[in-house]
Amino acid sequence: MTRLVVIGSGVAAVEAVLALDALAEGRVAVTVLSPTGTMRMRARIPERTLWGEDPPAYDMRRLERLPQVTVVRDAARFVDVDEHIVVGTSQARYGWDMLLVATGASVRPMIPGALVLGSDCAADLRALAAEAQRGLVGSVAIVVSPGAAWTLPAYELALHLGTAIGRRGSVELLTPEPEPLAVFGADASAAISQRLAAADVEVRPHSYCQIVDDELVVRPGASIEWSDAIVELPAPAPVRIPGVPTHLGGFLEVDGFGRLAGVPDVYAAGDAVAFPIKHGGLAAQQADAAAEHIAMRAGADVVPVAFRPILRGELVTPGGVLYLETPISGGAGPGRVSEAPLWFPPTKVQGRHISAWLAGIDPRASRARSVPPGSLPLRPERRSAALGLAPYEPLRS
Repeated sequence: MTRLVVIGSGVAAVEAVLALDALAEGRVAVTVLSPTGTMRMRARIPERTLWGEDPPAYDMRRLERLPQVTVVRDAARFVDVDEHIVVGTSQARYGWDMLLVATGASVRPMIPGALVLGSDCAADLRALAAEAQRGLVGSVAIVVSPGAAWTLPAYELALHLGTAIGRRGSVELLTPEPEPLAVFGADASAAISQRLAAADVEVRPHSYCQIVDDELVVRPGASIEWSDAIVELPAPAPVRIPGVPTHLGGFLEVDGFGRLAGVPDVYAAGDAVAFPIKHGGLAAQQADAAAEHIAMRAGADVVPVAFRPILRGELVTPGGVLYLETPISGGAGPGRVSEAPLWFPPTKVQGRHISAWLAGIDPRASRARSVPPGSLPLRPERRSAALGLAPYEPLRS
C-alpha cells in the first residue's frame, strides 16, 4: 500500500483525494493534514458580499467516508524530504512514500486601510455598500494589485456594488489588464464591458496602483486617485513550509504531472504552484494530473495525462450568470461566452470530481445569488448619520 500525505484543505487537496479514490484501485492510503478542518469556498465571496454572508464551508472529515482516507486536523511545520517525514505543528510525525503539497496561497495587501477582497469579513463590504447607498460614501475604488493572479472577483464585486449603489455614488475599477478579464479573450471582454457600463462602473485598464506618501498613485501618469473607500484585490503570496524546496519567489516549480523539480516523490497542485493564474478550477486540473501520476506509480491501470489548462469562470452578475471558458495551453481553439452553463454541474469551481462531490453534499453549491437586495441595512452606529442626510427616507434593516 502506497502512503500519500496531502497537505492542505482547499480545492486541490479535495480534488486529488477524490481522484485517487476513483483511480488508484485501493492502492493508495491517503492522510490529509488540514489546518482548519474545513474547505472554504472562497470563490463565492464577491457574490455573497451584499448579503453579508461568509463563503460556504465544508467539513473535511466527509472525505473519511472514502476507503483508505484519514483526515487529521494539523498543519505541516517541517518536511524532511530525505527521510520522507512530515512533522506537524502538533509535533506528530507522518511518514509518506509520496507527498502532495496543496497549501494554496496567502495574500499580500499593499494599500493600508483598504478592505481586502477575499480576506476581510463579507459584512464589512456589505456595510460599505449600505453607506454608499445612503450617500455616506461618495466613491468606491476597486484596485487590482499588480501581480493579482485571478481578477474575476473584482469584476463581480464591481457589478454588484455598482448596481446596488446606482447613481448615488460612483464605483471605479482600476486594473493592470488591457481589457476587462482579458485572459478570457475579446468576446468575453466585450460582454463584460457592456455589463459594467450598465452598472455605471468605470473601468480604467492599464492602471498600476501604488501607495506613495500615503496617497494612492496610478501609473502611468502618476495621477493621484481620490476615493472615499478602497477595496483591494491583492496579489498572492506563497505559504512556505520549511524543508520543501521553493522556486520563483517562494512558489513551487512543477512539471506537467505536478512533480516538484529535483524531488521525485513530492508533488504540488493549486495556488502553491508557480503558475501565473491561480484559480480553483485550474487547481482541480493540476490535482487531477498529479493524482493520475501517483495512481500509476502505485500500480493502478492509469495512463496519466499532463496538465493542459482550460480556464473556466462563472461570473455572477446582478442580471444573471455569465459562463466563460477558454483554453490557455495553446492550439485548442477560441474561448466561449454563454449565459447557459458550459459545464455540468455548473458549480462555481469546476473540477472533474469535486463538482459532483459538492453538488451531492450541498445543492446550493450549484446555485449563484445573482439578484442583490434593494435597500441594504446600515450598522447601528451609522443610522443617525444616514437619517441626517436623508431625513425623509425610511431606513430598512
